[in-house]
Amino acid sequence: MMLKIRLTFCLLSITLVAFADEPPSWTNYKVVSKNGDYFAWVQSSNEDSLKKPWECDWTLTVYNKIENDSVQIWKSKYAPNGYKSGKISDDGQFFAEVDKWFNEYDIITIYNKTGPICIFSGKELNIPKTELLETRSHHIWMKYYFFIDDGKSLEIVTFFGKRHVIDLMNCNRVVNLIGE
Repeated sequence: MMLKIRLTFCLLSITLVAFADEPPSWTNYKVVSKNGDYFAWVQSSNEDSLKKPWECDWTLTVYNKIENDSVQIWKSKYAPNGYKSGKISDDGQFFAEVDKWFNEYDIITIYNKTGPICIFSGKELNIPKTELLETRSHHIWMKYYFFIDDGKSLEIVTFFGKRHVIDLMNCNRVVNLIGE
């Protein structure tokens, strides 16, 4: 019996560490589409090394990978959250960043060649506090997200199984579909 209690405590401790807060890295990074045909570079201008990373100009550059070469297909100004995150659609037309930490400000941003086209705040999502997973200093709302409908929609699944689908053609959002 005591062994079961210790084992349960150890597993619980590991789970809590996995959800512990991570500091943002504020470094350049690359995201590859699921099919491997496109990739995006998120890069800081680094023009002024005295600026804080969040004060720098950032760009999102999307490339089409063709055999042993790559061709830039679009570039946009980018407002990163400091973490290496985001997904690019399999046709390279959209880049989505969904912040796992819930707050009332912008937590979903969708980009295309014109820049940010869809932005949703946590307040707009209207998620009750009872459906947020607590860490030491944040609330996590999102379990995972991915592109659907040939990259024309984004589906976000919450920790409590609710689905949010965003139509990227017009930024309409269907809320709280039946979960998994």
